[in-house]
Amino acid sequence: MPDIQAEELIYFENQLYLPMLIKVLEKDVDQINKQPLKLKRPYFKIVESAIEMINKDLKTSEMYLLRNSMKVFKRESSNDTTTYVFRSRGVEDHRKFLNVEIKEKCEELLGAYLVH
Repeated sequence: MPDIQAEELIYFENQLYLPMLIKVLEKDVDQINKQPLKLKRPYFKIVESAIEMINKDLKTSEMYLLRNSMKVFKRESSNDTTTYVFRSRGVEDHRKFLNVEIKEKCEELLGAYLVH
């Protein structure tokens, strides 16, 4: 059986990380609201712009997976790891991620989205 292709892996991983980023940024918006900042609008603008870009990329990934009959879902989770299942072309690939690695990847992606 063929393995999951590198191009497909990008879309699978987007389905993991991008929803997490949206949740983080939505919580950040709540925190910005609670802070006694004099100029909140610039912070909101940066965060809202990042959320828009993430949503656009997430939608692109969702459409790619849908068109290619691909699925991703969380299999199991512990304090240290999370296992996801990627399905594509009859191949089921179980991938275990360290939760620390997930957090680091989210931080990396968040930095990229906030810079744009």
